[in-house]
Amino acid sequence: MEDGYIEVLVQRRPAARDRAAKILLISCTLLLLAAGVIFSPLILAGAAGFFLLDWLTIPELTAEYEYLLVKNCLDIDKIYFRSRRRPAGSYDLRDLERMAPAAGEKKTRGFKSCRGRNFTSKAPGAKTYQMVFRVRGKRRCLLIEPGEELLAAIKRKVPDRVFCD
Repeated sequence: MEDGYIEVLVQRRPAARDRAAKILLISCTLLLLAAGVIFSPLILAGAAGFFLLDWLTIPELTAEYEYLLVKNCLDIDKIYFRSRRRPAGSYDLRDLERMAPAAGEKKTRGFKSCRGRNFTSKAPGAKTYQMVFRVRGKRRCLLIEPGEELLAAIKRKVPDRVFCD
């Protein structure tokens, strides 16, 4: 099982802020579209701009994340609308400096200044972990929700760099 395949799917929980943003964007688009039809065709350009903004923003608010661990490679994919998949990153566990709970102060104290990418559900109370990688001399930080099976597999591969409080 050392060269196994582990897959974890993290579904993003929509926050009230995300729902409000969707409603506001769609409402503005429809309002500008109606105003453009009734008053002036020039307003339709604003509606087209808001439609483009909707098209780019709404999928980001409904994304899911999939973590794949194959051998020593952790691949993270973003899934939009449960159908479109985009790679979000590929990380080699040999470049891992440290993995620890994000809420724990003891093991992540030196890495608080490291800005990174958030691949979690953003749900309150979710068990998130911070991963710090050294890639081409630069630090890259990730926040993930690994699950017990993925966490155990990473700990088996690099036991000296994974801390579970």
